[in-house]
Amino acid sequence: MNNQMVAIQKDKIELLKQRYKITMKDLIRKNVHNKKDIENKNIQINRLINEKKGTIRNFGKLELAETLSHWFNKIKKADEPRFTPTYFLQKPVEIPVIATALEGNMTAYPKSKIWMLKDVDEQFSDCHAFIDVGQNLTDFVRIFKKGLKPSTTLHYNMCVVQEKGTKKMYWGYVIPSQAGRFSITDMNVVTGKRDTFIAKDIDLEWGSKIYQIRLYKKS
Repeated sequence: MNNQMVAIQKDKIELLKQRYKITMKDLIRKNVHNKKDIENKNIQINRLINEKKGTIRNFGKLELAETLSHWFNKIKKADEPRFTPTYFLQKPVEIPVIATALEGNMTAYPKSKIWMLKDVDEQFSDCHAFIDVGQNLTDFVRIFKKGLKPSTTLHYNMCVVQEKGTKKMYWGYVIPSQAGRFSITDMNVVTGKRDTFIAKDIDLEWGSKIYQIRLYKKS
């Protein structure tokens, strides 16, 4: 990462403090046990977070991002995605949610119903998302990339694919077959076994593995 482009995203930190009902000083106390070190760390972090815009000096920002990701991963919920250092260095973006999936069959939203998923890491700015209606009553948002040419990375993995011709999308376990065609099966989340075929021996327009998963919270 270009050092001149590094910036700690203060808004993200404030949102996480509110979400987990914790102050920065309390977060430091959970991880630093020497009283003098707690005070020094608090001063250091506040200086880096509140640094004026346009400041070129970036010493310590990468280290702070790594530290924050480690600390917040300790207190996040088990079903939430892990924080990476880049989360604290990049501005959040929005990506379109274009479909829902139920038992592997995906239903695309009409253009008027497509909505934007907020607070997405900048590294996923060219991605799309869909809502996976869970078998255990828990729904998930799954982030993927449209338009990727089918390749061996899809083989024997849970992926989002689109069939040539019909333009139907499927979410399931991809099994390669003869002549570059594929079959898609449903995966039972309880047993971990493939249950039923969703689509057999089809040509794919594109396919994508999942880049990130998050719990879907209905508004």
